[in-house]
Amino acid sequence: QAQAILKAQEQAQAKAARQETLAKARKAAKPPPWMAAASIFGKSTPSSSSTAQASDGGAAQDDDAAKAKKKIALADLSELQRSITEERNKLRLFVIKAKQDYDERKEGGGGAVGATDQQEYYSASVGEEFGPDKQYKVEAAIGRGVFSSVFKCRCAKDSRDHAIKFIRSNTMMRRAAEKEVEMYRRLAKSAADADSEGARYLINLSGVQTFEHQGHLCFVFDLMRCDLRAALQKYGQGAGLPLVALVQYVRQMFLGLRALRSMKVIHADLKPDNMLMTVNKAEIQICDFGSAMDVSEQVRTAYCQPRYYRAPEIILGLPYDTQIDVWSAGTTVFELATGRILFTAKTNNQMLRQMVYACGGFPRRMALDGDFSRKHFNANGDLLSKDPDSITGLPDVVQAQPQVRPAKPVQALLQTALGPPGGKVDKDTHERQVAQLGEVISQCLQVDPAARSTPDQVLELPLFKKKR
Repeated sequence: QAQAILKAQEQAQAKAARQETLAKARKAAKPPPWMAAASIFGKSTPSSSSTAQASDGGAAQDDDAAKAKKKIALADLSELQRSITEERNKLRLFVIKAKQDYDERKEGGGGAVGATDQQEYYSASVGEEFGPDKQYKVEAAIGRGVFSSVFKCRCAKDSRDHAIKFIRSNTMMRRAAEKEVEMYRRLAKSAADADSEGARYLINLSGVQTFEHQGHLCFVFDLMRCDLRAALQKYGQGAGLPLVALVQYVRQMFLGLRALRSMKVIHADLKPDNMLMTVNKAEIQICDFGSAMDVSEQVRTAYCQPRYYRAPEIILGLPYDTQIDVWSAGTTVFELATGRILFTAKTNNQMLRQMVYACGGFPRRMALDGDFSRKHFNANGDLLSKDPDSITGLPDVVQAQPQVRPAKPVQALLQTALGPPGGKVDKDTHERQVAQLGEVISQCLQVDPAARSTPDQVLELPLFKKKR
């Protein structure tokens, strides 16, 4: 019996030892806490086969996380780009509206600026000095524009005369001016490489270029004689500029536009006021790049460009490019030749009617497909002409399909305005030059921008050849 008891005890001890050994083995096989936590995300415990699976799962997880981060980064970039575009468009629309209001006040015979705007302009006194080392000294006031006041100044360092433009102390105008400086620097850097001949007819900053004075951003330019509107009044004496000088200036204008086109830059404000004559009267330069933009930066509005010089694709809300400047150039050439503004309507709708009269009908896609086309055309492509002074307020339906010919083409309008030659000018020579000038204007004033001549093509016309 004693032996039986001893045997039972030995068996119990052996069983306990086996259980203890098994428990230790299980404990040794149990995954650490970090592995248990990892299993929540689908990772395996580390066995020979499961370790590879865990590695693959971890790599997939990392890849998913990277993709998620990339999506977030792309979304952030897209949002940033959208924000930048919105701010840029907001600034451009501000510039367009400011210039439109300024022009309308002038047309109405009122002051160019309101009383509340006066304090934003800088008023310099003759003899006042400013700029780095006070090197610029005021000699006379030149005038005011939408965004600035301009003064003739003498530089003490180079003894040259400059025109210094003081931007108004207005936050949005300051931002617009900074954008204009960027454009001048782009032109200075790239225009000569793109078109060395044409680049000389684009104005640019000179001297110290820019500086700050009493809260005003200042631009420094070489002094010019006057703009071509002032030249019309001074040298045209109620008519146009002399044909010899006119042909020279017009050629230079198209060379400048050729340079801009090669850089994909739209001026968007071309008119006689923004073409400056050099002091010796030999050349002109296109100026005021406050409205200029890259072709890729266009904003869709029916009020881009001054109204009298506004291209039809702008009015109709169609895609546009540098060809809108060619349209403005055509209207500008007519004005410089005759002393008369070609299109003088008070509204976009009436501008279209005058275009049909002088240039002919519109392609169907222009009449129907623009963002603003249906404001002006019916489904048949007829112009719904709305006279703002009409008593009934009902529109006239004007035939404006592509086959419609101009009632009085630009060529005829030009000949009527210029009349017979004066003085000792040979009649045949005069008539030939007028016909060639009319051809230039007509090529610029094709309502379809695809049919409109480019600056390069205009420069190949007979008017600009040696024998005219």
